[in-house]
Amino acid sequence: MDISQLRVFASVLLIALTQMGTAGSPLPLLLAQGEQDLRLIDKAYWSQALGSYSEEPQRSPWEPPSMAYCWDVGAQISALTAASHVKPKEYLPRLSQLVTATQRYLDSRGPVAGLGVLPDLKDSDRFYDDNAWIAIAMADAYPLTRNPEWLALAKTSLDFALSGEDSQLGGGVFWRENERKTKNTCSNAPTAVAALRYFQITGERAYFDRAQRILAWTRQTLQDKDGLYFDSVSLEGKVDKTKWTYNTALMIEADVLMFEITKNPFRLVEANRLALAAQRHWIDPKTGAIKDDGSFAHLLCDAWWMLDHHQSDSRWSKVILRAVHYAQTNTRRSDGFFGKRWDEKPARDDKPILLNQASVARAVWQAVRMLGSEKGLLASSIPPKQTKK
Repeated sequence: MDISQLRVFASVLLIALTQMGTAGSPLPLLLAQGEQDLRLIDKAYWSQALGSYSEEPQRSPWEPPSMAYCWDVGAQISALTAASHVKPKEYLPRLSQLVTATQRYLDSRGPVAGLGVLPDLKDSDRFYDDNAWIAIAMADAYPLTRNPEWLALAKTSLDFALSGEDSQLGGGVFWRENERKTKNTCSNAPTAVAALRYFQITGERAYFDRAQRILAWTRQTLQDKDGLYFDSVSLEGKVDKTKWTYNTALMIEADVLMFEITKNPFRLVEANRLALAAQRHWIDPKTGAIKDDGSFAHLLCDAWWMLDHHQSDSRWSKVILRAVHYAQTNTRRSDGFFGKRWDEKPARDDKPILLNQASVARAVWQAVRMLGSEKGLLASSIPPKQTKK
């Protein structure tokens, strides 16, 4: 399928999306789009020589591929996990290969083992958020196989992320292991979410307690009055007030998880408040696009899906599907790969990195997974959607 065919496909998808709640269902077209996205990723990025994915498309068989960064790998695990929940025979084998390859990122130096940015870069700084993304992805993937090695990878990466917490600034998790200059929402929120998901799987109370403490610090230190979250705080106490979708998204997820665990209704009220604030801040009312980088935007879609699962009006599914449609239709490069942002045409210097492809694939497959589960059309680990009594 060339770029012109992809655009026609996306236009047909828009027609299906406008029929939601009337005569049509977007599921068949979303499924076809998700399959196309993963085929393109596999064709361009999977390397038999590496036994894993490369960071950029392999342009020539004579050019040695370079391993994808850990962050990109986490996103691709998430994309393949969503696909495997829908069609395990087709996608679980590739997911299993990728999980095995991810073990190569393990760096055991220091008091706590954790995943590095790339394999065999023993002198490089390790990122606590990279490890949190892997922990979240593996917690999502684990129910597919119940393989103890998958749960062990989740625990290893989570324990490393938790090791970034200390008492400076009253608490919180650093962003980087060696360059300990800032404590970021992107290291605290996903670490807390990973801990809550691990607690749901294992029942180990210590992870729930750590998550509660990290979340309390993050709310107190990095939340704005509108509910959205700032980027980071330096050790000097200076707050970087930049707002990215994924920071607020992971705090929405944390509130939903806390509601599921504690049944405290306030946490669901707060999640709704943040979700509405995120919609006002990042959704273009004319196009429905999410005004942010794709590497962050798909995580906001994940958060809205989690919240939608506990509501009866499906409002967030409509927001998500419109945003995904815009990304598919307007953000591809001339070679068919997705650009950096979900609301703009790709810039000339946009590199077609794996992360930007995996983010869209994750959003599409998660839509198939959630809509299919809700309608009872697909096998899934997701329980029936909550309805108001």
